[in-house]
Amino acid sequence: MPVEYSEGMLSFGMFILTENRDGLLNHLIDNDVYCNVNWRPNEATEQFPGSSYLSKHCITIPCDERYGSEEMVYIGEVVRSFLKGTRNNGRKNI
Repeated sequence: MPVEYSEGMLSFGMFILTENRDGLLNHLIDNDVYCNVNWRPNEATEQFPGSSYLSKHCITIPCDERYGSEEMVYIGEVVRSFLKGTRNNGRKNI
């Protein structure tokens, strides 16, 4: 996590850095998990190495009052399946 949480703090989403952002994005969409790409690469992000990296490698999965324990467990399973390199259909993530 990019910040250390303290008591009383709530995150609005699960922020994920990945070398395969678009692959994860597609995997989440294929498994009916809503997610958000916060920044897409553009002229402004390309001027700054840190911004450029984040624009190509980060994704956020909302975590708010709309989701209960069951939904969060499912989201975790979908993310883990991607990280393990297998999709629900058995194909390898590339």
